[in-house]
Amino acid sequence: MKIRRRSPKPHRYHPRRPHRRHPQRGFTLIETLIVISLVGILASVAAPSFASLLDSMKVDQTINEIRMALQDTQRQAIRTNQVCVVQVPTTGNSPSASPLPQWLQDLIAKYFPAGGSGSKKISGNCLTSGSPELSNAVDLASNLQTAQSAASSSSGSVVVQYSPLGSADFAISSAVTPPATPVDPTGKVVAFIASKPQVKKKCVAISSNLGLTRIGVYTGSTDPKEITDTGLCSALDWKQQ
Repeated sequence: MKIRRRSPKPHRYHPRRPHRRHPQRGFTLIETLIVISLVGILASVAAPSFASLLDSMKVDQTINEIRMALQDTQRQAIRTNQVCVVQVPTTGNSPSASPLPQWLQDLIAKYFPAGGSGSKKISGNCLTSGSPELSNAVDLASNLQTAQSAASSSSGSVVVQYSPLGSADFAISSAVTPPATPVDPTGKVVAFIASKPQVKKKCVAISSNLGLTRIGVYTGSTDPKEITDTGLCSALDWKQQ
């Protein structure tokens, strides 16, 4: 028996259909205005918080610079076996009669000549890192009595002296009269922004005996005497020191 083979069907050509390109549609004017309005609203809400964060960072940096300068001066006094002095400019202290001995005032005038740059700098005769410059946006107050010398600026500056043993020598302002002594005899330098009371004040406290320093959050008045008598420098957690 013969098997008939079916002949293949003729191939039919199917022409390719042209690809239709959908036109790209952009944003309309109304949609653009809505997006811009939303961005503006979000920016207006976030701007105060961001500005407050920047101010807090400036205060933190200022108080850390002061503490590092104090620690550096203390280390150098011990290492070199000499008297080392560090001077911190303040904006919340007015110049007053200095309780410092004349020889120390002469030392201050020698190593800290008066300058007219207007910038706030920490200076000292033993600093190894130069003279750190502080932010002009941050105000400084202290219960340390202001040094009256050729180096003192119109806004005042406070001085801490370290002995070769590392102890700190300074005088503090207080409304308490001798023989009574203040409840808290530590020296304090407070960093704050006067025009923005919502920004937390920070402080560095200095022990007169061992010359140890700690930083914290400050509550109270920035008047020099009030810093001693009623001001509170609450220490931060040791991990943040």
